Amino acid sequence: MRTVSDIDFAALARDLKRRARELGFQQCGIADCDLSAAEPRLLAWLDKGLAALNGETSSEEAEILLLSGLISSRMGNYDRTIALCERSLRVGDALQNASVQARTYSLWSIIDIEQGRFSVAMQHAEQSLALYTELEDFYGQANAHNRIANVLFGQGQWTDADSH
Repeated sequence: MRTVSDIDFAALARDLKRRARELGFQQCGIADCDLSAAEPRLLAWLDKGLAALNGETSSEEAEILLLSGLISSRMGNYDRTIALCERSLRVGDALQNASVQARTYSLWSIIDIEQGRFSVAMQHAEQSLALYTELEDFYGQANAHNRIANVLFGQGQWTDADSH
């Protein structure tokens, strides 16, 4: 049986980077699980992606906004995350993309919970659940139910939280 100490990490890194080039990737990076030091650089990279779209409303813009929002929320930059959520909803509305809207409301509910705004968090979680239900996205529905349970738990409504 091999153990972690048996692995030649330098050789593994070379093999992974070679395989990435073979698959057509221009770059391949290997990172630690803790990405906190890389988060500002990742946000800058995503901002460049948004700038490259030149204000064009597209599914790519929605994806970049959601990724930026997730990273910003992990960094504790909730004001930026909320601004990105607002923009993502506008894009989702313009594209009539219920999936983007559902994912945005889900992210927004996380921020609301973190900030103790439980009534707004409940609204966002319920909007997310309604959209995921419409889309028949069971994974999204499960996540929305989890958000609703988190809101109820945060309000001390443990019995109600348990039903989600």
